[in-house]
Amino acid sequence: MFSVIFKTEKLPPVQTVSKIISEFKQILIYDAARISNKNYGFAGENLTEPDADRLISICSKNGIEAMKVENEKIKKFNNPTTITNLSFENQNLNYKLNDAISSHKLEDISVLACAQIEYNVSKTITTKEGPSAGEKAIRIGIMMTTGLPIGTGKGKEVKKEIKNTETTSYLDIVFINEVHLRINSDHFDYSCLKEKKTYSTNMNFKLLSAQISSLCPKALKNSPLFDLIENKPLSIRYESITDMEKDLSRLVYLRSARIL
Repeated sequence: MFSVIFKTEKLPPVQTVSKIISEFKQILIYDAARISNKNYGFAGENLTEPDADRLISICSKNGIEAMKVENEKIKKFNNPTTITNLSFENQNLNYKLNDAISSHKLEDISVLACAQIEYNVSKTITTKEGPSAGEKAIRIGIMMTTGLPIGTGKGKEVKKEIKNTETTSYLDIVFINEVHLRINSDHFDYSCLKEKKTYSTNMNFKLLSAQISSLCPKALKNSPLFDLIENKPLSIRYESITDMEKDLSRLVYLRSARIL
């Protein structure tokens, strides 16, 4: 079975991909749009060779370069080593992990991929609330009528669930020897930025991503990383880290096969 992947760093516009999928699957453009939002560089998967060839032809007709690849040839990159620090020295990227220092040449970085993932976070807080104005008025009325010192009532503990949406950014770094590193924006020491370091995690992550990209200009980059560096709104948003890993696997294949 075959997959059909786009032969570009940046993903094609969603509108164009929707047209391609609509024609290939013979479905409404609205339904195709929902699929195209989640293809992450794969125009089709698990296709017979004739279907793969037909899909490539439709892509070409719409000005998009694509190619077929046997499914098993696209390696999944879903087991990264998360690092919390790094430094740049002598054209190397160095990091400390478990008291051991590792070093890799910056020129050996094959692919860089960025993702901004939204998480729904909820927490329960306990507050103490006193009686309402109505309850106080009733108690005061009773005291005035009966003369009994019943007071205005005690406060009570109330538990409330607060829901928020938080965003965490990730930067994956893959070397030509398939070493796979990951930076989590919320758990990283940005001291490598030196005087450029700010009090904003988001800004620090952006500066770090831009710095690494500039130090390895030949590395392939995914669409969100281009958007981040170029100060543009995200052209595509991954729903989960798995979605980013899918696009990453596509880019690693294109680089390892010397397509790009």
